[in-house]
Amino acid sequence: MTSPTHIRRRALEAELRELKRFEAEDRAANPKVVGTPGEGTERRFTPRQKLDAFVAQQGRCVACGGKFMLSEMELDHRVPLALGGPETVGNRELRCVACHRTKTRADIARIAKAKRQSRLTQPREPSKRPLQSRNTFR
Repeated sequence: MTSPTHIRRRALEAELRELKRFEAEDRAANPKVVGTPGEGTERRFTPRQKLDAFVAQQGRCVACGGKFMLSEMELDHRVPLALGGPETVGNRELRCVACHRTKTRADIARIAKAKRQSRLTQPREPSKRPLQSRNTFR
């Protein structure tokens, strides 16, 4: 007799195969730049990383707590790489699509603010134009 765990595992493996196929098609249709984090490049997670996070979280979204299928969830960094987040397993979490979009909007605002603040703290290069005197005495 087949146990419920065995059935669930087979369903996850089938979903993983489908996810790999969709990602291969997506990569062919929309090639993304992959490079150093924080340079405006996008980091894609492997299907295996997504499945591992799904099993660890028992199919639940960390934000809303809802239970979803693997294909209905997106893997995200808790602390964005652009804000100095580490590329570790502990910095990954699965969210449903709606929660991921909400968090991404907030992350974009935080990243923009961090960039503005870093520009203010960086030393400025002296101006190349000579100072012009003003004739205040006539």
